Amino acid sequence: MSAVKGRKGFTKKNVLQKLEKISKHQTKRHADHRAAKAAAAAHVKEQVVEKSLVVRVGRRLIHLATFATGMWCNQCNDALSMRFVEDEVIRGLGSIFTVRCHRCLQLVQVATDSTVKTLQPGPDVFSSNCKTLFGVCVG
Repeated sequence: MSAVKGRKGFTKKNVLQKLEKISKHQTKRHADHRAAKAAAAAHVKEQVVEKSLVVRVGRRLIHLATFATGMWCNQCNDALSMRFVEDEVIRGLGSIFTVRCHRCLQLVQVATDSTVKTLQPGPDVFSSNCKTLFGVCVG
Protein backbone atom coordinates (compact mmCIF):
# COMPACT_ATOMS: atom_id res chain seq x y z
CA MET A 1 0.00 0.00 0.00
CA SER A 2 1.13 3.47 -0.72
CA ALA A 3 0.74 6.44 1.56
CA VAL A 4 0.28 10.06 0.65
CA LYS A 5 1.26 13.01 2.81
CA GLY A 6 -1.82 15.02 3.71
CA ARG A 7 -2.48 17.98 5.97
CA LYS A 8 -2.38 15.90 9.14
CA GLY A 9 0.37 13.47 8.26
CA PHE A 10 0.45 10.39 6.09
CA THR A 11 -2.81 8.84 4.84
CA LYS A 12 -3.44 5.73 2.81
CA LYS A 13 -4.13 6.48 -0.82
CA ASN A 14 -7.49 4.63 -0.95
CA VAL A 15 -8.74 6.44 2.18
CA LEU A 16 -7.77 9.75 0.63
CA GLN A 17 -9.64 8.87 -2.59
CA LYS A 18 -12.79 7.99 -0.59
CA LEU A 19 -12.60 11.29 1.27
CA GLU A 20 -12.27 13.19 -2.02
CA LYS A 21 -15.34 11.39 -3.44
CA ILE A 22 -17.37 12.24 -0.33
CA SER A 23 -16.21 15.85 -0.46
CA LYS A 24 -17.17 16.17 -4.16
CA HIS A 25 -20.58 14.59 -3.47
CA GLN A 26 -21.28 16.94 -0.53
CA THR A 27 -20.23 19.98 -2.55
CA LYS A 28 -22.52 18.96 -5.42
CA ARG A 29 -25.41 18.25 -3.02
CA HIS A 30 -25.02 21.67 -1.35
CA ALA A 31 -24.86 23.39 -4.73
CA ASP A 32 -28.03 21.57 -5.85
CA HIS A 33 -29.77 22.58 -2.61
CA ARG A 34 -28.78 26.25 -3.05
CA ALA A 35 -29.97 26.21 -6.68
CA ALA A 36 -33.33 24.66 -5.71
CA LYS A 37 -33.80 27.20 -2.93
CA ALA A 38 -32.99 30.11 -5.27
CA ALA A 39 -35.37 28.75 -7.92
CA ALA A 40 -38.20 28.46 -5.35
CA ALA A 41 -37.63 32.02 -4.14
CA ALA A 42 -37.59 33.31 -7.74
CA HIS A 43 -40.84 31.45 -8.46
CA VAL A 44 -42.56 33.03 -5.44
CA LYS A 45 -41.32 36.51 -6.38
CA GLU A 46 -42.47 35.92 -9.97
CA GLN A 47 -45.97 35.07 -8.73
CA VAL A 48 -45.99 38.20 -6.56
CA VAL A 49 -44.99 40.37 -9.53
CA GLU A 50 -47.72 38.82 -11.70
CA LYS A 51 -50.35 39.54 -9.07
CA SER A 52 -49.07 43.06 -8.43
CA LEU A 53 -49.44 44.04 -12.10
CA VAL A 54 -53.22 44.26 -11.70
CA VAL A 55 -54.10 47.88 -12.47
CA ARG A 56 -56.26 49.53 -9.82
CA VAL A 57 -58.44 52.27 -11.27
CA GLY A 58 -60.58 54.90 -9.62
CA ARG A 59 -60.32 57.20 -6.64
CA ARG A 60 -60.17 56.36 -2.94
CA LEU A 61 -60.96 58.35 0.18
CA ILE A 62 -58.02 57.76 2.53
CA HIS A 63 -57.45 58.86 6.12
CA LEU A 64 -53.69 59.39 5.95
CA ALA A 65 -52.85 58.72 9.62
CA THR A 66 -54.74 55.42 9.69
CA PHE A 67 -53.41 54.32 6.31
CA ALA A 68 -49.79 55.23 7.11
CA THR A 69 -49.96 53.33 10.41
CA GLY A 70 -51.22 50.21 8.64
CA MET A 71 -48.56 50.21 5.90
CA TRP A 72 -46.02 48.31 8.02
CA CYS A 73 -45.36 44.56 8.08
CA ASN A 74 -46.05 43.04 11.49
CA GLN A 75 -43.58 40.19 11.01
CA CYS A 76 -40.41 41.89 9.73
CA ASN A 77 -41.25 45.52 10.66
CA ASP A 78 -40.58 46.79 7.14
CA ALA A 79 -42.55 49.38 5.17
CA LEU A 80 -45.10 48.04 2.68
CA SER A 81 -45.51 49.30 -0.88
CA MET A 82 -48.68 49.87 -2.89
CA ARG A 83 -46.92 48.15 -5.80
CA PHE A 84 -47.58 44.82 -4.08
CA VAL A 85 -51.35 45.15 -3.61
CA GLU A 86 -52.92 41.76 -4.31
CA ASP A 87 -56.56 42.38 -3.45
CA GLU A 88 -58.96 45.13 -2.48
CA VAL A 89 -62.31 45.02 -0.71
CA ILE A 90 -64.34 48.19 -1.22
CA ARG A 91 -66.84 49.09 1.50
CA GLY A 92 -68.53 52.36 0.58
CA LEU A 93 -65.99 55.17 0.57
CA GLY A 94 -63.28 53.10 2.26
CA SER A 95 -61.25 50.09 1.20
CA ILE A 96 -59.24 47.29 2.73
CA PHE A 97 -56.11 46.51 0.71
CA THR A 98 -54.31 43.18 0.97
CA VAL A 99 -50.63 43.97 0.52
CA ARG A 100 -47.77 41.46 0.34
CA CYS A 101 -44.55 42.34 2.14
CA HIS A 102 -41.64 42.36 -0.33
CA ARG A 103 -39.21 41.01 2.27
CA CYS A 104 -41.02 38.20 4.15
CA LEU A 105 -43.92 37.71 1.66
CA GLN A 106 -46.57 37.88 4.40
CA LEU A 107 -50.02 39.22 3.48
CA VAL A 108 -51.10 42.29 5.47
CA GLN A 109 -54.55 43.88 5.42
CA VAL A 110 -54.47 47.68 5.41
CA ALA A 111 -57.61 49.79 5.95
CA THR A 112 -57.89 53.22 4.34
CA ASP A 113 -59.99 54.69 7.17
CA SER A 114 -60.71 54.21 10.87
CA THR A 115 -63.76 52.19 11.85
CA VAL A 116 -66.76 52.86 14.08
CA LYS A 117 -68.51 50.24 16.20
CA THR A 118 -72.17 49.62 15.34
CA LEU A 119 -75.06 48.29 17.39
CA GLN A 120 -75.79 45.53 14.90
CA PRO A 121 -73.57 42.46 14.57
CA GLY A 122 -71.24 42.40 11.60
CA PRO A 123 -68.12 44.19 10.45
CA ASP A 124 -67.33 47.66 11.75
CA VAL A 125 -68.24 50.61 9.51
CA PHE A 126 -65.74 53.13 8.15
CA SER A 127 -66.09 56.53 9.80
CA SER A 128 -66.16 58.30 6.40
CA ASN A 129 -69.28 56.30 5.47
CA CYS A 130 -70.99 57.33 8.74
CA LYS A 131 -70.03 60.99 8.33
CA THR A 132 -71.28 61.04 4.75
CA LEU A 133 -74.58 59.44 5.73
CA PHE A 134 -75.00 61.87 8.62
CA GLY A 135 -74.29 64.83 6.32
CA VAL A 136 -76.83 63.65 3.74
CA CYS A 137 -79.56 62.98 6.33
CA VAL A 138 -79.10 66.16 8.37
CA GLY A 139 -78.14 68.57 5.64
